[in-house]
Amino acid sequence: MRAVPVAPMKEVGSSMKCPSCGLVYARGPAQLKCPNCHPRAAGGQPKAQDTFSAASPPTSYEWLADQPLVFDLGELHDVFRSILIAGLKEGAPVKKVADRLGLKQRELAGSADETLCWDVAHTEMLRAMNASSFAGMLHHRLFRRKEWVSGTTCRHKAMNGKKRLMAEPFIVHGYPMMYPGDASEAPLKEVLHCSCTLVVATD
Repeated sequence: MRAVPVAPMKEVGSSMKCPSCGLVYARGPAQLKCPNCHPRAAGGQPKAQDTFSAASPPTSYEWLADQPLVFDLGELHDVFRSILIAGLKEGAPVKKVADRLGLKQRELAGSADETLCWDVAHTEMLRAMNASSFAGMLHHRLFRRKEWVSGTTCRHKAMNGKKRLMAEPFIVHGYPMMYPGDASEAPLKEVLHCSCTLVVATD
């Protein structure tokens, strides 16, 4: 077992992220401590098991390494995925990763489809981040519900604030999705350019 280090919550857009366990929460009043790492902050009792097993949930790049991309890229698939994984590891912005994809495509094919490279970088990086967040929520097993937070320019604005039990899918335009970017049963159009995020529902 490993202890979770104490660290203050950090603002991430309209949400709060715990740098210790990596979980993201919808902002709550005076929410300075992570309810996962500090059960008292969630109104619960302090527990000796404020620790987790050494087996951690996958990071975004570990998750992506085990998943096929949602785009039909042919021979570029594995090369693009390697670039995406490297970008996630170093925390590179989407634009920088998209540029790297373009350079590699130009090197291999003689020209680059900049629109495709942006679509791949934006879509795959964000879906990997949400998948990793969801895996973390399930791993820690301290939360009952999750919340969908819509991006400002995303086609899923109607989903904003929707809450479900952890094991229950959101229904997005008729398709079940466990988290934003979940393409296991949803078509590409439901994950393309999706800038929504998954957070722990705190109420």
